[in-house]
Amino acid sequence: TLQIPHLLQMCMDFLMAELNVHTCVYVWNIGAAYGLMPVREAARRYILENFAQFSETTQFNQLTLEQITSFLQDDSLSLPSEVTTFQ
Repeated sequence: TLQIPHLLQMCMDFLMAELNVHTCVYVWNIGAAYGLMPVREAARRYILENFAQFSETTQFNQLTLEQITSFLQDDSLSLPSEVTTFQ
């Protein structure tokens, strides 16, 4: 039997285990490029849950205005206060 689904799951598990504020955009883009929706969603969730820290990285500057707006409009966005959002 082909082990491709198992190998694909191992790759997705690896990518999700590597999520941090410095890799989340890369992981998000890899998920999008290869149609790995669980990876893309995990990266998006990570960004939303760690947005304040993420916004201080150089990776944040790589996002388009549309992407930033999408994150800011998401109800799952985790920030200490709305003041943090404007800073």
